[in-house]
Amino acid sequence: MALLPFGEFLPDLPVFANPGATEAKNVIPRLVSYGPLPDLSVLGSALTARAQGAISARSSAAVVNNFAGDATKLYKYNSGTTTWDDVSRTSGGAYATAAEDFVDFTVFGDDILSVNNFDSPQVYTMGTSTNFAALGGSPPVARCIATVRDFVFLGGIATAQNRVKWSGINNDIQWTVSAATQSDQQDLPEGGIVMRVVGGEYGVILQERAIRRFTYIGPPPIFQNDPISNMVGIPASRAVARYQNMIFALSTDGFIRIDNGSEISQIGDQKVDRYFLERLDQTTRHRITTAIDPINKLFVISWPNDSSGATQMLFHHWPSGRWSRGEVTVEMIWDAVTDLGYTLDSLDTVSSSIDALPYSLDSIFWSGPGRIVLAAFNTAHKFCAFSGSNLAATLETTEARINDGGQALVTSFTPVVDDVSVLSGQLGTRDLSNAAVSWGSVVAQQADGRIPVRGNAAYHRARVLVDAGGTWDHAIGVSDIQTGEFGSR
Repeated sequence: MALLPFGEFLPDLPVFANPGATEAKNVIPRLVSYGPLPDLSVLGSALTARAQGAISARSSAAVVNNFAGDATKLYKYNSGTTTWDDVSRTSGGAYATAAEDFVDFTVFGDDILSVNNFDSPQVYTMGTSTNFAALGGSPPVARCIATVRDFVFLGGIATAQNRVKWSGINNDIQWTVSAATQSDQQDLPEGGIVMRVVGGEYGVILQERAIRRFTYIGPPPIFQNDPISNMVGIPASRAVARYQNMIFALSTDGFIRIDNGSEISQIGDQKVDRYFLERLDQTTRHRITTAIDPINKLFVISWPNDSSGATQMLFHHWPSGRWSRGEVTVEMIWDAVTDLGYTLDSLDTVSSSIDALPYSLDSIFWSGPGRIVLAAFNTAHKFCAFSGSNLAATLETTEARINDGGQALVTSFTPVVDDVSVLSGQLGTRDLSNAAVSWGSVVAQQADGRIPVRGNAAYHRARVLVDAGGTWDHAIGVSDIQTGEFGSR
């Protein structure tokens, strides 16, 4: 057999006759292979409590700004000191974001706007402000916020959870309903609570049981409300991520992708939907977070898989539709923008020691500005990037029946991994399609590249384990499967 591939990660399908793999751990999916998943690398100091929201933005002066929020404070990242400066409001007391809510942000020109479903909307003007303050115009308390064309949208208004309200055109401090300014609001009679608003050229309103598109048409009625679905909604506010004209979300029907604000496709059906739901602790679903990794073309979702807050992750490669999983414990994930570029001399402003730098010297973080990277807050509330050494990975091939007439004795196989680290492997065997797979001992790769195993059975699959810290880029499958004498039965 020339090649037994590491197939597409398809844990929802039965083990027998599964055309993909039942394990692809701590790897990211690529078009025809899997790549390594780097570990977290700490970039800066900790917030004072669990991170409940974050955003990256670049000002009109091309300066990158990163903001975050926890239950009581709002912060701005200081790249020079790698610390989070407390830029909370100076009057009104501490914020009061509930444990089950999140701090939502949007960018409107140079203004960073924030809501948390309890306090009045806040504003920080990049290049001018030193602290957040109440947004002018007396906007209502809201669950979520987004920028749609030249308007600021608020969703899940505290006094009417099914309402969306938008500012005056090109004016984020104009909130009085007016035909002249085009500020208005709309109650959505079907679909329940507004869970999230996604901005852009048009607005996508995601409710508990409906998804709508708001398209600007001018007064009256300013925005046209078109249902995308009256059956599907989202169960968690932060289970949504946007990239260009695509919106990825965990819906009540499983994982979906919305293209151009109108076309819904199922991206997790018969792949990972059931796998995810079986592992989700419903009491902590408000802790689901999502992000986009545009460099690797990934939609990423993290979720607590038990009440302790331990998390798992799924990675969806949208060009190929392939998935994989990871085991990295985080508080939340987000897509951060790198800071301005650094020279070797200017790195002294971060640390006097090269060994103490938060990123390796070849990291894209230092190449600035405006690169979007997959980031996270770890359980110590510290800002991290997935830029550490590669995690230990586990991959399984599809199952094969090498001898159609009966059993086959497999004596070795060779991993097809462009790897310079340590590899090992196991052979999985069974004689009946309804029997459990029996895994042999873990065996190290030999000098000639082979992994010696021994398994006499009707069905075979290979498991390859890549040690942590290895330098590699593609894992494809196993080849050169050697067989010995066997007896059919």
